[in-house]
Amino acid sequence: MTTHSDQPFDPDNDKRGPGVRVPPPVMVAGSVLLGMGLNLIVPLTLSTLVYWLGVFLMAVALCLALACVWQFWRAKTHIEPWQPTRRIIISGVYRFSRNPVYLAMFVFQIGLGLWLLNGWVVLCGSLTLRLLSHFAIRKEEAYLLAKFGDEYQRYAQQVRRWF
Repeated sequence: MTTHSDQPFDPDNDKRGPGVRVPPPVMVAGSVLLGMGLNLIVPLTLSTLVYWLGVFLMAVALCLALACVWQFWRAKTHIEPWQPTRRIIISGVYRFSRNPVYLAMFVFQIGLGLWLLNGWVVLCGSLTLRLLSHFAIRKEEAYLLAKFGDEYQRYAQQVRRWF
């Protein structure tokens, strides 16, 4: 396997990580800004009944993200997807989702759209899922499989990508 620099991948001398070039929060922010821009052109205003659901979803997303940060800190490995991974985290929220950080970002975006009463931000959540899947998760999964082999493959077979 090769990494993003076309150099052969040496899992024992990994200094580059999976090669995610655009930080995932930037992908999410771009999707949110697109939704806000579309709303300026063609308003898609939601009912005020969803306002508190949005607040709830953002709170859930923040709690999930903090749980992930805590697990990365405890495992003494990088949370940034452009840094090398020292170990696979399979406990806590990672028992239910291989990508709880990205799930938190997606849920936060949906909550934000509801809180803003902006249907475009909510609809652009599907763009967020595609961006994260194509430009981050796909690279991370190939990297983790190359680095951890059977250990990662067993984990990936047992735990869903999203939830």
